[in-house]
Amino acid sequence: MLLLFGLAVATTAIEQPPRPVRPDMWVSPDDYPPEALRNMWDGLVGFTLYLSSQGQVTGCAVTQSSGHSVLDDATCTLMAAHARFVPGKDAGGQSVAGEYQGHVNWQIPDRGPVPLAPSSGTVEFDVDASGRVHDCKSTLPDESWPNLGDLCTHFQQLPNVPPVVFAPGLGKNGQPVPRHVVIRVDMTVSPSAD
Repeated sequence: MLLLFGLAVATTAIEQPPRPVRPDMWVSPDDYPPEALRNMWDGLVGFTLYLSSQGQVTGCAVTQSSGHSVLDDATCTLMAAHARFVPGKDAGGQSVAGEYQGHVNWQIPDRGPVPLAPSSGTVEFDVDASGRVHDCKSTLPDESWPNLGDLCTHFQQLPNVPPVVFAPGLGKNGQPVPRHVVIRVDMTVSPSAD
């Protein structure tokens, strides 16, 4: 579920503030960033839209972060693409530039039950001589592994989370060497013994 709410504010002497046109169409559950869904990230994003005298969005600034840049960035991208306004008017009836302040409350939509079906996938990555992960690729299907998330994101540097560092492999001379890792995951489904 996504909720959008806002308030038009004046940047000059505005008799009539800009009026949003169909804000219910600006963002939908289909717009939820896949990375945020995989990682179960949600949060409230505050934003300010800068509007031209024609009511077009000319800029967007995040004024309150959700704590997840992918949600903050998606908010401004969607607002710039979809937000429309009837321009504000000054005392003389002329269209004027303005601002609109709002929030998007990103909440994980209910996915319903996860289907139990046989599936498999791999996670592949390189570990350099210092133990850091590079070139991570996952083929785990999201619909079968929704709570596992994208394992690659767990191996990379995330805000305020130290990266996963593996013990280095040692070559014949005892020096650290890079390695290639493949994790294979298989799910089988069979009737229970009951």
